[in-house]
Amino acid sequence: MPTRLFRTVRSMLCGSLLAGLASAAIATPPLPPAGTYTVLATPERYSTGGSVEVVELFSYGCVHCAESAAEVDRARRLWPSQVAFKLVPAMFNMPWLVYARGFYVARQFHAVEASHLALFKAKWVDHRPLEQLPQLAQFYAGYGIDPAQFVDLAQSRPVWEQMRHDALLAERWGVDSTPAFIVDGRYRVSADGNHSYAGMLAVVDALVRHDLEQVTPATPK
Repeated sequence: MPTRLFRTVRSMLCGSLLAGLASAAIATPPLPPAGTYTVLATPERYSTGGSVEVVELFSYGCVHCAESAAEVDRARRLWPSQVAFKLVPAMFNMPWLVYARGFYVARQFHAVEASHLALFKAKWVDHRPLEQLPQLAQFYAGYGIDPAQFVDLAQSRPVWEQMRHDALLAERWGVDSTPAFIVDGRYRVSADGNHSYAGMLAVVDALVRHDLEQVTPATPK
């Protein structure tokens, strides 16, 4: 190959390679600043759904969860369809166990989507007494669940086993405050290092988009 032609081809190949690398670098969102999230020593997802999974640890008895609930709902609706969003109730004290039992029954009846924000409003805005199972049963009756059946299921062994499973998983994740988020079983985001709910969600969003890029790399243009 003539020297001039060789140099031209080499220049074109190098230029294409550098352009591809630059495009990939631009396409991959950076990780959030250190200190705004924790990398878990042993990754563990909640489920196998979605290319990337986001779990919110929450409780209907948590005022901070109530304050951030609408923001979380808006944020998760903006994530791509490959992101699986899961709610897992925290069980740090006895009153929160009641809310957890109610949540698992509502999930069996596919009523969480419709009732989630409404339950926060009922407790924290309308100040309805919802600390006992019969009271929660009356609330969920508005979503088609028979109150007597609700109470029986809430105290059933399958619900207790689900509670135990999720409580142990939350412990392995190192969750000790709410709201907290686990992204893809790999990162924990909590109030530590973040000074607002919007700040927490921005970190979660950055982690989501970073991990999405790892499983579905953008095609260089």
